[in-house]
Amino acid sequence: PLLDSESKIIYWPNPVSEILEVQSILPGQSIHQIQFFDMGGRMVLEQKFTHPSSSHSIRTSGLDAGMYLLVIYLSNGTKSTEKLIIE
Repeated sequence: PLLDSESKIIYWPNPVSEILEVQSILPGQSIHQIQFFDMGGRMVLEQKFTHPSSSHSIRTSGLDAGMYLLVIYLSNGTKSTEKLIIE
């Protein structure tokens, strides 16, 4: 798993082909929303969670292969931006 040390987000696998796992390891912080942007800045996938939790599984099999920016919004108001490769 890859760890963002500032926001305490881990995500795996990277590269991903089917299912991306995303987890907040900050106690009491849940993930409210996840967005995927292509390298042209276009949002290609958005997941808003009606029942936020500290971990989510996201199906990525509908996205084209390539590099994406993954933006993860936490319940404490912070967001994390990560690079992700989809195979």
